[in-house]
Amino acid sequence: MKNIDLELPSGIKWHKELFDNAFKGTKNRTNIFREDLCEQLNDYLQFRHFVRHAYGFKLKWEKMKNILFDMNPLWEKIKEDINVFIKNNK
Repeated sequence: MKNIDLELPSGIKWHKELFDNAFKGTKNRTNIFREDLCEQLNDYLQFRHFVRHAYGFKLKWEKMKNILFDMNPLWEKIKEDINVFIKNNK
């Protein structure tokens, strides 16, 4: 997005801003991901935060199993959206 938007988010929550921006179009580009993927991808973002900040000992299978079992179908949707984005923003 840096080549298209000319800048990247910065600051303490840059990764969350970058995530949010992927679901919004700008004057220079379309959105990267469809809106209905936001909630599912946000679950992975929260999981990453949880593990990254060393709360791994608190992991609960009941909360993790959904993101684990939904991974392959979600990955197919992500690839599809990325290919559409590339096609539309050449």
